[in-house]
Amino acid sequence: RDREVEPVALDMLLADRVAVLATDAAPVHLLSAPPLVVVANLVDLMRVIDNLIVNAQRHGGGAELSLRRAGNFAELTVRDRGPGIDPAAASRLFDPLYRGQVEDADGRPGIGFGLGLAIVQSNVEGIGGSVDVANHPDGGAVFTVLLPLSA
Repeated sequence: RDREVEPVALDMLLADRVAVLATDAAPVHLLSAPPLVVVANLVDLMRVIDNLIVNAQRHGGGAELSLRRAGNFAELTVRDRGPGIDPAAASRLFDPLYRGQVEDADGRPGIGFGLGLAIVQSNVEGIGGSVDVANHPDGGAVFTVLLPLSA
C-alpha cells in the first residue's frame, strides 16, 4: 500500500474510461459527472473503474455511471440492467475468488477468477473509501463507491 498518490480529476478519468471501454454490444454511459478531485493512485483508481464497468458490461449488457458530491465524498454509482445480485450472495461478492452463480449478459456461464471485485474493494478501502452493492428497484445491480474528496 505504499503506492504514490496524486490528485485525480475523477470526472475526467470517468469520461476517459467510458470512451475506452464502451462498445456497441455493451454500451457505457456517463450520466452525470461534476468536477470532483480525489487523492489516489491513478492506476489503482483506473482498475476500480474498469473492473466495475467491465463487470456491468459482462453481466448486465452495459453500464450507466453517475458521479456526485456527497458531503466530503465523491459518490460514484455504476448500474447495469442485468438480473441483479442474489441477496444471499451479496455479502460474499467482494471475497477473493468468489464467483457465485455467474452468467454473462448473453446467458452463457461467466468467465473470470473472481478477483475483480476484491481488487475494487481493496483499492477503494486503501484510500479511505467504501464500496457497496444493491439491487436497483427497476432491475439490475448498482455498485456505489464513496471516495474522500481532496482537501
